[in-house]
This record gives sequence, C-alpha cells and structure tokens, in this order.
Amino acid sequence: MDLSPVMDGLILLLSGLIILLFAFGKLFPDVLKHEKWHGLAMPLRIIGGAISIISVLSFF
Repeated sequence: MDLSPVMDGLILLLSGLIILLFAFGKLFPDVLKHEKWHGLAMPLRIIGGAISIISVLSFF
C-alpha cells in the first residue's frame, strides 16, 4: 500500500510526538521514574525529536 507523502509525514509526526510525550513524562509518568528505566529518557528524547524533524521535512 502506497501512502501519499503527506500521510507518511503525518504518521511520522504523530509517532514522534507520542515518543516525546513518553520521554518527557507526560504519557505514563510513573514508568521513567523507576530506577531501571531512568536511563532511557535522553535516548527517547533524541529519537522522538529526530522522527519529528524528519516528518516535518517530509512535508516539503
């Protein structure tokens, strides 16, 4: 199935924003406070930000 570039960008933007919400503790705030998952916050912020930037650039 071939999606239009706009739909690809919207899907990427939505997934990037969900990852960023999770990484900044707005979505499931108790998970990243646990000591075992605490080190995942920064990598998730980088990945979510990169996905969001790629999605915005795919609109052009």
